[in-house]
Amino acid sequence: MLVGKNTAKVVDRCYDSIRKQNYTNYRIIHFDDSSYDGTTEKVIDYLRDKPDMRDRFTVITQKYHNNALKNRHIGTKNYC
Repeated sequence: MLVGKNTAKVVDRCYDSIRKQNYTNYRIIHFDDSSYDGTTEKVIDYLRDKPDMRDRFTVITQKYHNNALKNRHIGTKNYC
């Protein structure tokens, strides 16, 4: 589970790093905490070009800002 706010500049590097790993049994829950820099759109654009990752991804966008711990709790409770 990756929780962040305004991480559009680094999401490509983060997910490229995950794709390069040898371990292939994973699922990614991307939790965008009310970003205003286009983070969610950047993640969706990233996935458009990576069909091998689409089935592994869940993208959640919070409308209002929470802290990381609360978002992890919501994500774990509802998506794991």
